[in-house]
Amino acid sequence: MEPYNVKVITYPDLTKQYRIYRNMVGSSDVYPRPPSDRNPFDGKVTNTILVDINQYVDHVSDVSLKRTKKKVYDYARSNDWEWFVTFTFSRDKVNRYDYDECIKKLSKWLNNLRRSSPALSYLVVPEQHKDGAYHFHGLFSGIDEKQIVWTGKYVVKRQKGLRSRFVRTRDRNI
Repeated sequence: MEPYNVKVITYPDLTKQYRIYRNMVGSSDVYPRPPSDRNPFDGKVTNTILVDINQYVDHVSDVSLKRTKKKVYDYARSNDWEWFVTFTFSRDKVNRYDYDECIKKLSKWLNNLRRSSPALSYLVVPEQHKDGAYHFHGLFSGIDEKQIVWTGKYVVKRQKGLRSRFVRTRDRNI
């Protein structure tokens, strides 16, 4: 692979994203070795750590979070979605503050939906309310619409013929 520092990503709706990297990406022989010193006791070369371990852990966590957000964004942009949904849980039926319980309920619902909609594709992301309760946002396609029970005032669905525009409607018979 040839080293590069610019990557062009073309999404299905033909929009492009340009990623510019500070360092070259590619074969490992291009990179210089990290700074090293010789151990005074055995003469072996050892890499020195120039940062505090707590700062390093924070840095690794930040990088991981950024990479995760980028992956979610890429999945969302790389697929053609029909529905945007928000899942909130009734406090009477689910402990909305227990992430594991919310995930369990959501997973059960998704498994049931997959039985009636074998072509189902989805991307679901958790979010916390200000009070700490969990809810989820999702992008869906391939749903058998006969399985949908309308419970809210509004429905957001991709308008036929418009590739990247969702419309908000009060109509329950879309």
